[in-house]
Amino acid sequence: MKNRDIAFDITKGIGILLMIIGHLELPLYVRNFIFSFHMPLFLILSGYFYKIKDSGTIIKSGLKLLVKPYLITALGCIALSYIISPEYALTKVWAAILGSGGGHFFFDDVPVMGPIWFLLALFWCRIIYNFIFKRFAQRTILICLFISMVSFAFGKYVMCLPLGFLYGLCSLIFYSIGHYWKTYNFTPSRSFLIVGVLVWIVCIYFAHLEMALYSSRLYPISYFAAFIGTYVTYLLAKRTPLFLHSIMLWLGQNTLLILCYHTLYFFIYGALLKDIFPLNYQQTILCFVISLGFPFIHVLVMRKLFSSKDNH
Repeated sequence: MKNRDIAFDITKGIGILLMIIGHLELPLYVRNFIFSFHMPLFLILSGYFYKIKDSGTIIKSGLKLLVKPYLITALGCIALSYIISPEYALTKVWAAILGSGGGHFFFDDVPVMGPIWFLLALFWCRIIYNFIFKRFAQRTILICLFISMVSFAFGKYVMCLPLGFLYGLCSLIFYSIGHYWKTYNFTPSRSFLIVGVLVWIVCIYFAHLEMALYSSRLYPISYFAAFIGTYVTYLLAKRTPLFLHSIMLWLGQNTLLILCYHTLYFFIYGALLKDIFPLNYQQTILCFVISLGFPFIHVLVMRKLFSSKDNH
């Protein structure tokens, strides 16, 4: 059995930090740089580890590992929102049903559920990709490219769909890129990377990519740039200094937990604490305390509970 390449965990750790930073107040091009690849990064890495399975197994695993934490986090946001008003809680119920990160439904803008839209997106993406790959194999990436392009356009110009289903369709191209990266053991040459980075820079300036809002200008080129951003991050992860390994590995191995608590930060700050912490540096401190501090305490408490059970 091969040893696990810890660079993938470190890459995820970098990605989750970029997600947190990307939701702070930033200069436009810094934000565009982060959004050009930070959410596709997780889809690409998930696709990298894809293995063909029967649909029942994927659905069962997805319900436990993705839908369950989505529901727990969404219910937590709804319960907290009831403190403000029953009406506000109802908007969160509607946001949870849509699984939305933004966009509109028919003629109305939809309330935002926060970053956990990604969990439903990955749930549907895995199911649909498995179905497509088992039937079309070598043509899968072209089919996924077409579906993703149409889905981005549909979400942006028509409407989103309930339960984050449309996000799942948009995600297919990134998932398939990750799978093909692994399948063909693709290692970009230096010249390929140089050209890729130049294209990535162009996309940062001219092709804003924001999956939550179904925004993806220059569709195919933006997807390529997202892969380059992910691959460059992976190369950086392989060169992470040893003294940072334990921290970055912890981040990479707890991205789900961090994502869920970061969603709670979205609610806690936006609905309750915005007037108390109006300054950018105060917002930044609060963001990192909730998004990283709470998961750290969560892990410690769970370890303590499990160790107590084992002792008994």
